[in-house]
Amino acid sequence: MIRRSAALFRAFRGAFRGACRGAAVPAAALGAFLGVLAGLPGQAEAQRAGRYEVTGTNPDGSAYGGVLVMQPTGTGAWRVVWQVGGEPIEGIGLSNGSSFAAAYQVEGRAGLVLYQVQGNGILTGQWSISGLGAIGTETLTPR
Repeated sequence: MIRRSAALFRAFRGAFRGACRGAAVPAAALGAFLGVLAGLPGQAEAQRAGRYEVTGTNPDGSAYGGVLVMQPTGTGAWRVVWQVGGEPIEGIGLSNGSSFAAAYQVEGRAGLVLYQVQGNGILTGQWSISGLGAIGTETLTPR
């Protein structure tokens, strides 16, 4: 499993780096990475279902805010919906111990965020979108 996981991670890392330079992230690479994350041992639901206040910083330094709703869809699997600005952004997430990853799509481009769940229930993370070439930050605070 470790050898397979390492190979899948390397494949996803290469695809994601390409996406940051404007190339498309193959759906298979994203799915494989999230599948490996889901298969790692650890607490399945470190965060809780419900509403979160979203505060973040775009790669250009501008701030944004909104709301995120997180709903479990299975053991360690989640449906997430961000309401930041205009239209809602829907995604899927996987939790593992104190890590939570979510994939989403914005204007046809793949996005990925990786959060760490803090002891107080706050999630802090970093995100990027295919073609952006930079990383933003985001914090989710339980409401």
